[in-house]
Amino acid sequence: SPDTCNESGLGFDLFHTGGYNAGDDFVCGFSQTHLAGVGAPELGIVSFMPASAPVTETLTDTLGYLTALDHDTEVARPGYYAVTLPEAGIRVELTATQRAAHHRYAFPVEAVEARLGVFDLSHTVPSGEVTAAGLSLDAEAGILEGFVHSQNDFSGGYGGLSTFFHARVRGGWQGAHVWSEGSFLAGAASVTGPQIGVVLESEDPQVEIQVGISYVSADGARA
Repeated sequence: SPDTCNESGLGFDLFHTGGYNAGDDFVCGFSQTHLAGVGAPELGIVSFMPASAPVTETLTDTLGYLTALDHDTEVARPGYYAVTLPEAGIRVELTATQRAAHHRYAFPVEAVEARLGVFDLSHTVPSGEVTAAGLSLDAEAGILEGFVHSQNDFSGGYGGLSTFFHARVRGGWQGAHVWSEGSFLAGAASVTGPQIGVVLESEDPQVEIQVGISYVSADGARA
């Protein structure tokens, strides 16, 4: 589901315990894991964000890819969420099963900038911290997989929580720009560290991503 924020990429922690706050006017990612009704911030792990923009290192930071949120275009019901991002005209649709999510991003056919997906492994809900992460790309198969070790109000008391993920991009991608600590790593297909991610370029006007997660193992996420 969406993780919302203000124009500074932040928000009051207790208004974002489930990632989403209806009073926010910006969205800073669509992540895989959330808690609701717990009264404490946690999770918001493995975030995707569609964008139509030049590929620059500004996209390695939340302020570089967050975008306005048009609440009038939102649709939300059990098992389905959708919204149109007004700045780029991208239609976002999300659904999920117990251990996997399906994302669909429809870009305007006339988009003049590149069609991008920003995959940020340092992202959490406010007050959270990613202490370690790993990412590897298989361009031929269109697969991204790895792990995120994070901590927040709940998991911080127990040394944090590891989340393993396996993501498939239907149709693959035409360009991949892996980053670490805010800098692109030319030609890299894997990376480790607390502040890592990748910008994927696509030529398709509709991008679909399936993501499996596991709190046990990479094999579990793949299954």
